[in-house]
Amino acid sequence: MPEKKLQVGFMKQVRTRKSEKVNKTIKALIIDLDGTLVDSTDSVIQMYNTVFADFGLEQPHENKVRALFGRTTREFINTLAPELPDDRKKAMFNALRTATIEVVPLIKKGELCGHIPKFAEKYKLAVVTNRGENSTNIILEKFDIRKYFDLVVSAVLHEPKPSPDMLFYVLKQFGISPEEAVFLGDRDVDAMAGARAGVRTLLVPLGKKAMDELLG
Repeated sequence: MPEKKLQVGFMKQVRTRKSEKVNKTIKALIIDLDGTLVDSTDSVIQMYNTVFADFGLEQPHENKVRALFGRTTREFINTLAPELPDDRKKAMFNALRTATIEVVPLIKKGELCGHIPKFAEKYKLAVVTNRGENSTNIILEKFDIRKYFDLVVSAVLHEPKPSPDMLFYVLKQFGISPEEAVFLGDRDVDAMAGARAGVRTLLVPLGKKAMDELLG
């Protein structure tokens, strides 16, 4: 099945399941970072504009950058600058790792951030992100929510989403089944990772009913 068709199918499935009641046996919430817990749109666009300019390249169109949200840095580079030789791609990757930290002040708190303390009273919490571990922890500390998470899992040591690898790791560490977790995300890669792991997935913005049931 073509990847695009696969993505649409998963997204439709996730959207239609939003109205289902949250299982009362849920023991853990697994939460994506960018676009779910925080709004990093401005920071990502600024980061790529700056680094591309530093490399003497035309700044990528904002829509192209937005279309890649949720993907790994290497996927960004290979899509936006496919003509770069491998050594330049490696140099750009390292430059972006540094720039990721520098643009953290541009990241804004998402709506879910305010609910994390309440969630922590009811569930085990984990962050799974295609972002690097260092910048992830800096962002969580910035909004004073790192202390609520039992696990922070990045793509540094695991296959990035849409692979279910990070979700499987969380389930194993928590000692729970897929049916005992809910995954909160915002992108196609989240929908696919959740479906492949067999974990109920809700995409933000969450409807009032789903939020009330998670909080209740």
